[in-house]
Amino acid sequence: MIGRLNKQKVCVVVFAKTPKRGKVKQRLAKSVGDDTALKVYEELFEITLQQVKEVLALNPLFSASLRYLGERPCFKHSTSFNGFIKPQLHKNMTLNLIEAINDPFKDGFGKTVLLGADHPTLCAKDIINLVSLLDLAPVAVGPTEDGGFWGIATTTPLDKHILDSVTMSTNQTFDTLMKTLKKNGLNCATGPVLWDIDHEADFYRWQRLSTQKKQ
Repeated sequence: MIGRLNKQKVCVVVFAKTPKRGKVKQRLAKSVGDDTALKVYEELFEITLQQVKEVLALNPLFSASLRYLGERPCFKHSTSFNGFIKPQLHKNMTLNLIEAINDPFKDGFGKTVLLGADHPTLCAKDIINLVSLLDLAPVAVGPTEDGGFWGIATTTPLDKHILDSVTMSTNQTFDTLMKTLKKNGLNCATGPVLWDIDHEADFYRWQRLSTQKKQ
């Protein structure tokens, strides 16, 4: 699998908010409080960066980029970020998403994979698998259990208006995204299903999983 990925340079883009109290995991914060929600997001952000770091170690043609919303992040945890760091410039999230996906193509990359930063079970294998699906279709999307998506990989820049009809953070986001891409002539492959932490039940699920790993 790794050998097939060597054909083109791949940019792994982490699309995230800078961890800050009251600005991240706001749905979760309603039940667990701002301090706990911030801690959760910081840990998930760290997990994401660590898995991207592992992907880069597996293949030298992979590079990384961070698109952040808010203040420029300070990497105070164990994982430093070795990649391009750029702010999200628009108030419209879908425009920021499209720009984050498309910009690497201007820099000579042949493929882009964009990742969210709040998926506790994300691993390097998931990222590589999503990119590998581009052998089958020009676009691959990784769904989440709640109807959203954790990643989108593409071999081609996307039209800047292609996401205008896709409402984010709903249980129909993934389905609407897939239908919209296909309507615009882009065949899509589906990656592995992951989950994220937006509600109290997700938080306790993660706690149980963390406890099991320590045993």
